[in-house]
Amino acid sequence: MRKIPVTDSERKLGSIVGICRESLGISQTRFALDLQIGRERLAKYENGAVPMPTRFLPAIRSVLEKKQAIIRDTLALLNLQKGGAS
Repeated sequence: MRKIPVTDSERKLGSIVGICRESLGISQTRFALDLQIGRERLAKYENGAVPMPTRFLPAIRSVLEKKQAIIRDTLALLNLQKGGAS
């Protein structure tokens, strides 16, 4: 068990991950499944109760980039449809 308190930068990292996840419309449950961890554990990372292991950063990046690409592609398709209807 870690005896060193969670640092401000560790808290900020968890908070940023949570903000990014929410801004892309990903639930904690879905994100936790993608990371292969429990939702409760993800919540602890995001609220700064425990530090997020750096080993999760590549997986977090991958999930967020995929979701962002889906949103971008959907918006592009909607813009094409909107432009074609005019």
